Amino acid sequence: MNSLKVLERKFGKSLLKQGEYLFRHPCPSGKDRKYRLGVNFRKGKFNCFNCGFRGPLRLLFASLGYGFYKLPVQKTEEPRLSTLPVTLPKGSKLVSENPKIFALVSMFLASRGLAENLIALGRYFYTVHDLRMRNRFIVPIYEDGELVSWVARSYTGEEPKEISCPSEISSRSHYLYNFDSLKNNADLVVLTEGIWDCEKVMQAGYPAVASFGCHLSDIQLGKLLSKYPVCTYIMYDGDQAGLDGAIAAYRKIIKRCSTPVQIIRIPDEKDPCDLKEAGIRWLIKGEGG
Repeated sequence: MNSLKVLERKFGKSLLKQGEYLFRHPCPSGKDRKYRLGVNFRKGKFNCFNCGFRGPLRLLFASLGYGFYKLPVQKTEEPRLSTLPVTLPKGSKLVSENPKIFALVSMFLASRGLAENLIALGRYFYTVHDLRMRNRFIVPIYEDGELVSWVARSYTGEEPKEISCPSEISSRSHYLYNFDSLKNNADLVVLTEGIWDCEKVMQAGYPAVASFGCHLSDIQLGKLLSKYPVCTYIMYDGDQAGLDGAIAAYRKIIKRCSTPVQIIRIPDEKDPCDLKEAGIRWLIKGEGG
């Protein structure tokens, strides 16, 4: 029997966490149904963050009455996305058409050192027909000129800060923000975590894309490399998660291309959008000193 099927028969349906062989299952104790049992078929290890049961996979399968395990025969595919076209939330209109919303979004952008002309360019939308979008503006995500996803950002600071397009329709891990603006064989491209980091780097004069978090997926990486950048700079956030993500992205990129790749460290607990444009230029090219 497929080893994954063995675990699912015992613990319930698994969740693919990352890659092809890393899965999550409910706790073996049965006292906590959250997916806290991590199983890594590639490394041959498991660890439950609820009950503390951990060790080599042979121990886990032995406890289930099986003397061996093997990698799943078939690769696990990512969930299939809907074939329906992605659309903005119902009743979406340009922010520039509403003076009150325009002023609020302008204040949000100003707090991040971004110019309000981003609104005038018709990049952002709002809607009053969806309660989830209250006090939020919508940032569309395009690829090859088509809408592929969107993010609704709070401009009042309320949680959650961002609401994404439903995952069953579109996954942000498949796309890069601002991808369409990249030119082939650019001298450099800066990879950031967030939308506003990307906008700030572009405002400083450099081409940039955002990976919507500190994990660069294989799909995103493939799209980035399809532009053949001469040099790639990774400018993730200054916290530990950002550093870990930058290192992981660096290792991924150098495995698939021979062009220069550099991690740019920014001050602790800062994001690129917290920096002044001169500071960004100094970190990238030494132009701000």
